[in-house]
Amino acid sequence: MLLQHSFNLLSGIFIGAMVARHYGPELFGAFSLSLFYVSVVAVIAGLGTDDLLAAQCIKEPLSKEGLFWATFFIRLLTFVMCATLGFFVLRFFNVPDLVYKGYGLALLSGLLGNMNLFGAIAKSKQRIDKKAQIAIVSLFLSMAYRVFIVLTNKDIEHLFFNLIMVSFVDLLLMICYLRAEKMMYSFSAPNWSGALQLMRKSLPIAAGSVATIVGGNMALILMSELLGLDSAGRYAVVYKLYGFVIFLSILMHNNLFYYMESSGLSAGKFLEQHLRVIIKTTTAFSYLLIIGSLVALAPLLEILYGEQYQGVGLKFSLVSISFVFAWATIPAQLKLLSEKRTGRIMAIDFIGLAINFSGAYVLIHMYGEWGAYFLIPCAAFSVMLANYFCSGLGNKLKHVFVCFLIPVPTKTALKAFTKH
Repeated sequence: MLLQHSFNLLSGIFIGAMVARHYGPELFGAFSLSLFYVSVVAVIAGLGTDDLLAAQCIKEPLSKEGLFWATFFIRLLTFVMCATLGFFVLRFFNVPDLVYKGYGLALLSGLLGNMNLFGAIAKSKQRIDKKAQIAIVSLFLSMAYRVFIVLTNKDIEHLFFNLIMVSFVDLLLMICYLRAEKMMYSFSAPNWSGALQLMRKSLPIAAGSVATIVGGNMALILMSELLGLDSAGRYAVVYKLYGFVIFLSILMHNNLFYYMESSGLSAGKFLEQHLRVIIKTTTAFSYLLIIGSLVALAPLLEILYGEQYQGVGLKFSLVSISFVFAWATIPAQLKLLSEKRTGRIMAIDFIGLAINFSGAYVLIHMYGEWGAYFLIPCAAFSVMLANYFCSGLGNKLKHVFVCFLIPVPTKTALKAFTKH
C-alpha cells in the first residue's frame, strides 16, 4: 500500500499539475466541486459498513454470505436514492451548470465504487496488499489516460470518464482476484436482519464520515460562493495534494489497528505500553515531510503549476503542518474503534465539522483565500484534542506534546513495540 500511495502522490504532483494547468483554476474548481457532491452521496450510501462487515465475516463465517449480499443490495438501493435526491438539492441551491453536469457524470464512478463492497472480502482475508496492487494498476491506467486528455486537448468531461474507468477497473480486478483465489462469496438468501443490525452499529461511523468530508471541503464550498470558482480551483489543487499525503494515515491506522488487535492486549494496555513510540515515529515522519516540502517540494510545485496557481508551493507547506497533529491522533482513534465507541467517533466528526464551518467562514472573510490554508492545521489540532479527550486519553496529552519536542523513539521502545 505504501508503494501505491507513493505512485499516487507522484501522479498527483506531475500528472495532476499537467491537468490543472490545462483546464485552469475555474474548470478545475468546478470539477472538484462535482466530485465533492458525489463523494457525499457515496459516503452516505456506504453506510459505514466496510470495516465492520469485514470484521463480522471473520467472527461469523457461517453466515457471512447472507450478510454480505444483504449489505450489498441495501447499499446499492441507498446510493440510487441519495443520487436522485442530490439532483433536486443541487438544482434548488442553483449550483453552476458545469458543476451540475459534472455531478451527473461522476455518479457512475460513485456507483461502481459503491458496488465494490468485494474489497471487504479481501480485508476479511487480511489481503489489504491485494487491494493496493489493484489500485496501482488502475492508477497507471489513469495516469496514461490523463496524459492523453492533455495532449489531445480533450474537454473537461473526459476527466469524469477517467474516474469511471478507474472505478470499473478496480471492481473488475477485485472480482477476478476473488474468483481466482476461490474467495468470492456464493450468492445465498440475504440476511436482512443481520445486515440491518450491522448498519445500526455502523450508522454513527457513516454520519461521522459525512461530517468529516463536508467539514474538510467546507472551505472549498465557501470559497466558490464568496471568491469564485478560480479561488476554489486553486484551493482544490492544494487540498488534493494534501489529501494524497494525509491518506497515508489510513495505511498507518489499518496496520496499527490489526497489529494491536493481534497482540492480545486491550487497546488501553497496548497504548499504555506503546503510545510514545507511535507518537514519536509519526511525528518524526511528519517533520521530515514538512522540511522536505519547504526545501524541495514547494519550489517544484511553483514550476509545475505555473502562474495560474501562484503560491501553491508555500500554501502546501503551510497546510503540511497538519500532518503533525493528524497522525498524532491515530492512537486515540485506535482506542475508540477497538472499544466500538462509534457514538463518540461520530461526535468528534461533528465537532470537526463545526470547527471547519465556523473557521472557514471567519478566516476566509478575514484573510481571503489564505484563510482557507490557515484553517487546515488549526482544525487538525482541534480535532486531535477532541479525539484524546473523548477516547479517555486526555491525561496522555502531556506525553504527546513532549513527543513533539523529542520525536525520536529509543531503541528499547522500538524493540518492545516490535515484539508484539
